[in-house]
Amino acid sequence: MRILIKRPAGIGDMVVTFPFVRKVRESYPNSKIDYLINGNLKELIFCLCPEISQVISGNNFNAKAYDIIYDLQKLSQQAFQQRRGKEHQLDIFCDYYGFRLSAQEKQVIRELKQEDSIWAHKYIRYHLSNYRDKKIVGIVLSDRNSQKVWPYNKELIDYLSRDGRNLILLLGHSLFSNKLFNKERILNVTELTSLRQVISLVNCCNLVITPDTGLLHVAGILGIPFISIFGSTPGQLITKYYSSCYCIMQNQLCDSICWQRNFATCNKCLKSISVEDVLTKIEKFLAKNAVSKK
Repeated sequence: MRILIKRPAGIGDMVVTFPFVRKVRESYPNSKIDYLINGNLKELIFCLCPEISQVISGNNFNAKAYDIIYDLQKLSQQAFQQRRGKEHQLDIFCDYYGFRLSAQEKQVIRELKQEDSIWAHKYIRYHLSNYRDKKIVGIVLSDRNSQKVWPYNKELIDYLSRDGRNLILLLGHSLFSNKLFNKERILNVTELTSLRQVISLVNCCNLVITPDTGLLHVAGILGIPFISIFGSTPGQLITKYYSSCYCIMQNQLCDSICWQRNFATCNKCLKSISVEDVLTKIEKFLAKNAVSKK
């Protein structure tokens, strides 16, 4: 049996389909499952979704060659228009196609392949000495959409880098020059690594601080603790099935539906979240983590 899964756009939309993909594999264990993407995201599949037999790009496929087609792309678009983000995409996929997943199955965590994990530790060891005795804090600097860019990253990085117990790993899209930072404890890999390498580096972090980006979902599926900074996008809904999400900061000043209007660019929501707000959440996370280790 041949099965085709058409996934929605974006890293986050892809990651939330993985529990669905796993259910398809369990339902049809001897099938060949092709996964259709519209972008350069094959590395994500290779790293984190072993249930897929083959990844195909674009619209270069013959629908008649498949016994079953799950069109998650079309379903996601319809859900966005009709339900306006009130229900998690994974719930919509499962309900529509009649798959019953428990809450635990929806919070599935994937492990990185050993070769990717080894590469990441060697990379960090090469650039940052004594990293095993430090806390690696990954900070996702920005997103290409201006409504997701938290404007106080530099202030946060300056503060955290003063603590000799921390190593800062800068991820995402580059907004700053390496010259702005103390290179002894800060490693800026923005725009310098492949997607597969970035995923491997996220897996090395003790904590990730991120706005609403694809790397948020990568941390979630790897089970890496993360603090997510949300403004106009629905953070509680987006992180619903990530057990490693320690907290979400939403201090909404805008209309609650502004994120649905092709993403508003005013950025007032994110500007309302201060560095002190983020540091308070970090301290609570560290305190909880210290207690759990005792």
